[in-house]
Amino acid sequence: MDETINKRIQECTSKANDYDRWLRLLRIPNVFLVGGGSLLAFLGGAAIISNQHESIAGYMALIGGTLTGFHGWFGCETHQQKCRAIRAQYNSLKLKYEALALETEHKLENLKQLETQYAEFVSTIDAKPWL
Repeated sequence: MDETINKRIQECTSKANDYDRWLRLLRIPNVFLVGGGSLLAFLGGAAIISNQHESIAGYMALIGGTLTGFHGWFGCETHQQKCRAIRAQYNSLKLKYEALALETEHKLENLKQLETQYAEFVSTIDAKPWL
């Protein structure tokens, strides 16, 4: 029983770390697609308003909109939200297993309940790190 609990603690820790690394990696394209797209659209709009570099401004706005559009089309924000929720759930399960390891009474019953919760959670995961 303790072996199962320790195994689950390690699995939850490992999976939470995997999602954490993946979310950190996604910050780079997120900044490029959203931040770059917004900045280009802003600069293009400012150039149009000031009547300077009108042809370049149009291209900047077009590229900026395209970058932001890719972010939406790829479903980046939705994927990142799901990954954050999954990471949080793994961390929560890890804490529950750690608390269970310290229990002395009703340990087997609580382990069965927690194993059921773990199995239900794992079966519903629909966003995974690509690495």
